[in-house]
Amino acid sequence: MPLISIIVPVYNVEKYLRSCLDSIRVQTFKDFEAVLVDDGSTDNSGFICDEYEQKDNRFVVVHKQNEGVAKARITAFEHSEGEYITFIDADDYVSPVYLEKLTSPIIEEGVDMVSCNFFDIDSQIISICLNDTANCPDEEYEEINNKLQILLGKKFNTKSSFEI
Repeated sequence: MPLISIIVPVYNVEKYLRSCLDSIRVQTFKDFEAVLVDDGSTDNSGFICDEYEQKDNRFVVVHKQNEGVAKARITAFEHSEGEYITFIDADDYVSPVYLEKLTSPIIEEGVDMVSCNFFDIDSQIISICLNDTANCPDEEYEEINNKLQILLGKKFNTKSSFEI
């Protein structure tokens, strides 16, 4: 039984799906399953899901008739075996250390729930979504900057916003 089940509802996202699934495949924390629910996609999303299931046995694909994202998440939950659940939208992608950072407090401190910050990528601008970005401590900024560099292959020089 994996520690983490990643739930990914999928509907007509072939343009973004490979980036999402690749970001899941390269996680530094390996004890997970990714439950992909193809919610009746009419593009190639379902085929892409099947492709990843063939490549990596941590991926589980469920194909179903379109009923919306909420039902897709419920279906994924019903098929998940992990002790903990996380959700990733199919048009998003995560840092390679996403699961490692989320599971660290679970393993080390025995917490029941963990939440995290996120990066909003829009119009080729990356905004760090923190409680108070302007007052972000330098060490936290450096950690975020290093993760962005790994993720995007570019170093940034300012705390408030980043251009790609």
